[in-house]
Amino acid sequence: MLRHRHYVDGSRFTVRTDHECLSWIYRLTTATGRLLHWHVRLAEFDFEVQYNRGANHHLPDALSRIPTTGLDQKELDDDIPCFLLAQVARGTDAKNFSAPVPPPPITAEELLRTQGADGRCQQLRAVVDSGRPTRFVLDEEGRLVRRQPTTDGMQVYIPEALRARVMGLQHYPTTKGHPGVQRMYAVMKRCFYWESMIVDLYD
Repeated sequence: MLRHRHYVDGSRFTVRTDHECLSWIYRLTTATGRLLHWHVRLAEFDFEVQYNRGANHHLPDALSRIPTTGLDQKELDDDIPCFLLAQVARGTDAKNFSAPVPPPPITAEELLRTQGADGRCQQLRAVVDSGRPTRFVLDEEGRLVRRQPTTDGMQVYIPEALRARVMGLQHYPTTKGHPGVQRMYAVMKRCFYWESMIVDLYD
């Protein structure tokens, strides 16, 4: 699923499987270790698991029983994606795909530095410091973030100098698959905010 995430990111979908553990893991309330890790990893996606017994699941069940010599022996990638495409930062895409080099990833330090130099960020910080009512706050790391209007989530405010890179990273073909404006906006607004985001995406 993670390799093909650009087909399903931002959409609700159904997974039909004869592997009952996939539905069982979502009923756990005390998952730890590896189970918790996979629970967190799968939580990135909006999907429903439908369990069908193998006897009633003819086509996939038959495919899973075909003998093969081409088994994938590679270790599972246990890293949980962090701030702005850590996978790309390590060059994983460049090794596995013949694709253009993506924009360089944005580090937390660079974001803080660029927010500090941005005029609009300075205006918003002044409002925060004044104590006037605002949706903007500083998080634990000192980043300027915005409370989402309909949820309890936070959106990182992206200063003007970083917006093209953020959009480039979110549009990069081997990780996002050219998702189109509406799906790209739906995914980006979960984590990021600036006033003209939708206009900039269309442009």
